[in-house]
Amino acid sequence: MMKKKSKIKKRILQALAVLSLIGLLAWIFIPSPIPVKVDGARLGSFSAMLDAEGVTQARDRIVIWAPVPCTPQHMPLLLGDPVVVKQVVARCVPDAAALLDPQIAGYLNARVAAAIAAKSRALSEREQTAAVVNQARDNLRNAENLVSTSSTSAAMQRDQAQVAMKLIFKEMDSMDAAAQMATFDIEAAQSALNKLKSASSREWEFHTPISGRVLAVAGNGKALGTGETLIEIGNPADMEVIVDTLANASQVAAGQRVELQPVRADALLGRVRRVELIPSDPISADISAPGKTRIAIEFAAPPAKWQSLGNNHALHARIAIATIDNVLKVSPKAIFKDGQQDAVFVIADSRAHKRIVTLSAGDGETAVIGSGLKENEQVILSPSPMIKDGTRVKIIY
Repeated sequence: MMKKKSKIKKRILQALAVLSLIGLLAWIFIPSPIPVKVDGARLGSFSAMLDAEGVTQARDRIVIWAPVPCTPQHMPLLLGDPVVVKQVVARCVPDAAALLDPQIAGYLNARVAAAIAAKSRALSEREQTAAVVNQARDNLRNAENLVSTSSTSAAMQRDQAQVAMKLIFKEMDSMDAAAQMATFDIEAAQSALNKLKSASSREWEFHTPISGRVLAVAGNGKALGTGETLIEIGNPADMEVIVDTLANASQVAAGQRVELQPVRADALLGRVRRVELIPSDPISADISAPGKTRIAIEFAAPPAKWQSLGNNHALHARIAIATIDNVLKVSPKAIFKDGQQDAVFVIADSRAHKRIVTLSAGDGETAVIGSGLKENEQVILSPSPMIKDGTRVKIIY
């Protein structure tokens, strides 16, 4: 009897040893869960953005340019110095040989023609803009009356009407400034043409047609070519952002929201004020020639936030060209290619499951899912080559 019990005990111990060995082998050869980071599919809005580089620029400014190749002479004017109307702000000695060059006269005549066309265009656009003022006033008045209903949508309509009204008056001011700049260009070029007739190489003086502050100035003794800037004058307290881009800007329109990131400064908000085509040759004024799109952006932040940037400060602009509501979004880091298709790894029961998805939109920060995912499903970020369909995973935070 004792021998029989001993044999049973021995067999039990042997069975336990075998099970332990099997467990040990399983622990050794079955891979551990792979740690992964995840993102949750979520509903929200998505804004398609146009990214471009821009600079700050005084809205009301005058650029005094060299009508002939010349050498600027010493002037006691520095950046930020105040100047007044008719003050002498630049002097230069023209190149004697250039005075006899017929191409110089051709350039000046072309500049007169381009400035006349620019002035006519600015005055015409101002007249068209002024024509919608009454309609904008009516829209604002109606929106303000609706606010009394305490409706959120009514308040939004009022805010939009206020922005539209402000943009209209800013645009009229801009057209006035453009017409003034064109008038100055006409007078400057015609004056230079008259001086060319005398072929005098003596020092030429330049007067400012506006009061303001020095925004840019050519270095003394540095030879300038025809059309290059001698001095730029304007009001640094009234700035905007100018973006010149070769990208397709057909979807950019006045009123669109802009995120502005100045160099070494806090981010700011702005709004598109104007979009226009700039010809590749501004003197020809032929807008049919391939060129750039110029986007004028006004600051939406209080002046105290941006006035210290100064003129010609570089910024990165992100323009919200379209906004889609109620879309499913994930991080683009979750998307990978499976042949010709887009895919993600969805986590279910602690395992990765490959799922084919379609993308309807996206950028560097967001992927908009058209199909293949549901809200709140978790997807693996930057999946490693070790992860396959069915791989055990462990979420890390």
